[in-house]
Amino acid sequence: MINHRLWNNKTMGNSKLDTAKFFNRCCFVDREGSLSNDFMGLARSQTKLTFNERYLDKRFRDWAETPFEEISLADPQSVPSNANFTRPNIFQGEYDVYLDTIIERLKQVLLQLDPEEKYLFSHSSGSDSRIISGVMKQIKDSGLRNFENVVFYCWGRPEEASFREIMKVGGWDNFIINDDSGPNAFDVGVQEFPVDGWNPYTSQMKFWKGVNPSEFTLLAGAEGETFLLPYEKWVHARCFFVERGESIHRLCKIFKGGFFPFLSYEMLELTMAIPNAWRSVKDARIGIK
Repeated sequence: MINHRLWNNKTMGNSKLDTAKFFNRCCFVDREGSLSNDFMGLARSQTKLTFNERYLDKRFRDWAETPFEEISLADPQSVPSNANFTRPNIFQGEYDVYLDTIIERLKQVLLQLDPEEKYLFSHSSGSDSRIISGVMKQIKDSGLRNFENVVFYCWGRPEEASFREIMKVGGWDNFIINDDSGPNAFDVGVQEFPVDGWNPYTSQMKFWKGVNPSEFTLLAGAEGETFLLPYEKWVHARCFFVERGESIHRLCKIFKGGFFPFLSYEMLELTMAIPNAWRSVKDARIGIK
């Protein structure tokens, strides 16, 4: 039985992700049924913690377990904020109709960005980022929004060339390319920037050098390519639900908040309905070439 008493982002997880709007990809539960998106916070609230010795076996592959026997991974479909999101029916219709529908839906989501707020768009060369910035360009070209309150941010040199090309095509000049040429450029492993639970190496990187994150709401993809995975793997794969999901909550604590268009329920209703034959289709109309 879920204990809603402790399900409160402000008291337990302190994540500023709006889980009423965005799918919650990470949640833990203790034996009392108390839920939290903060593994360490939930662990500290326990009166007793017992180490799960199976984690000493290198052949052990966990699923719902955590290093503490008192805490496990909650089924995403049991999390209250996710209750209304179920497997959508596969889209029935022509590809171009689907494409038009998803672009128009994404436009409506992006128009929910507050023009009075400052956003830092963590833009990679992945499909999620390219689709979002491509549709933002369509909105800009239509005159509905100029997105001058959005700073496009490239985390480092490995993606600089493709990032500059995307900025050129989109006509964006409000961008920053992080200088990662110096030693310890991302402060991985520093004490004041803890790993927490399952954050992978890439999610330990302080990619926002030169920017005060508390002044910006983070704008980003879904921490993993939305269109590549079917519903079962996207919702239930542990590497996506825990590692990527925990990273999202962690970043939302560091930044002023988070806005993840492809995690919105409006978009998931369509992206999870895509026929398998259309996954990873290259289409320049949505920024994928």
